[in-house]
Amino acid sequence: MSKYAIKDPTMRKVLNRGYEPVSVWMGGWYSGWRVKQGWKWQYIYLVTLGAVRKFPINSKKVKPL
Repeated sequence: MSKYAIKDPTMRKVLNRGYEPVSVWMGGWYSGWRVKQGWKWQYIYLVTLGAVRKFPINSKKVKPL
């Protein structure tokens, strides 16, 4: 289990932990939250995969909820 995982995640739980909820396009829209953001990459925890994935900051595949 990842350290970013939240049991039974809801919008309120995600926001209370200081993360930003996002949707990611990976052949379909997947929900998750941004756990870390640098000047070039952003790291997003995806609920369905149960893992963190890396995306460029200016990616069209990532949309805030």
